[in-house]
Amino acid sequence: MNDIYITQKPPSQKAIIQYLNGHPQGLEKILFTYAGRALMIGMGLYLFSDKDKAVKNALIASGVIELYLLVHYASIQQQQQQEYLQ
Repeated sequence: MNDIYITQKPPSQKAIIQYLNGHPQGLEKILFTYAGRALMIGMGLYLFSDKDKAVKNALIASGVIELYLLVHYASIQQQQQQEYLQ
């Protein structure tokens, strides 16, 4: 069996990194990945869960994931900057 090597980062990860690096469309890309993830989560929730709360729950879930990525990569960036200054 052949191993699969993935060299490209997921869109949400790339968007967060671009935003933290000051890319002009960084925030726009974050919002785009947030909406796309919320749509995918929302479809699953609508089909298999409480239909009345699917949209709200999908937006919350996507936001929590996006916030986690933002905090995670911001802490990595801060750590790298501290290492660079030492």
